[in-house]
Amino acid sequence: NWGLQIGGDLLGYSNPYTEGFVARLRSAKRFRGGHEIALLIGGRLYSNKIFDDVDDRNDQWIRLAGWLELPYSFFARAEFEYSNGDDIQGQRILLSVGYRI
Repeated sequence: NWGLQIGGDLLGYSNPYTEGFVARLRSAKRFRGGHEIALLIGGRLYSNKIFDDVDDRNDQWIRLAGWLELPYSFFARAEFEYSNGDDIQGQRILLSVGYRI
């Protein structure tokens, strides 16, 4: 038993300017003390409703994320993302530290 959490979602949307959907798949492993590591895969496909001559746009990403519970109600979070598509490209690293009240 690996104790993995697996989930996904599909979100469709429409507004006066665009319509499309976002799909995501997430797998995570929680450890003692509340620490967690997760792998997220996602994609987005949308079309422009105003300009007919604009092609559909799509983007894909994969993220490796970690969550650490720290002493005194602090926590740390880190994400590495690789993105590819029409609107987003390249790598991104997000680091944060937070405090719970």
